Amino acid sequence: SLGLVEEKMISFSSSFINILMESNREVQVAINNKNKEVFQLKDKKDFNDLLYYLIKNKSEGEKSFRDFLNEYKDIEALDEIDIFSVNLDKEMIEFLMKHTKYCKINFFYLIKIFEENIIENERLSIVKVN
Repeated sequence: SLGLVEEKMISFSSSFINILMESNREVQVAINNKNKEVFQLKDKKDFNDLLYYLIKNKSEGEKSFRDFLNEYKDIEALDEIDIFSVNLDKEMIEFLMKHTKYCKINFFYLIKIFEENIIENERLSIVKVN
């Protein structure tokens, strides 16, 4: 069911974020939900606030991936971006590659919704979450 798939991605992404924070990195998390939510994570309290949000709120995002990312005017200035998405589609990757000219992209997904392969390169890493 979709609920279990989303729970799996939430579990994976929150573990990944926790590891980043343990290496003393500040992390920004943007969530495509009914209302866009952005969390600036600097300490354990911030991380716990994020977990509370993820537990208490259903996934009700209605914006397309493209529209959601278009709201970030400074996306091209990022050094690295980690994307967690239940679905992977080719348009998402093409959009990211076009709008993040020098950024390293790590894309984590559960379900691929196209047949052809995407060529990974020095800027793009695609990982299927099991």
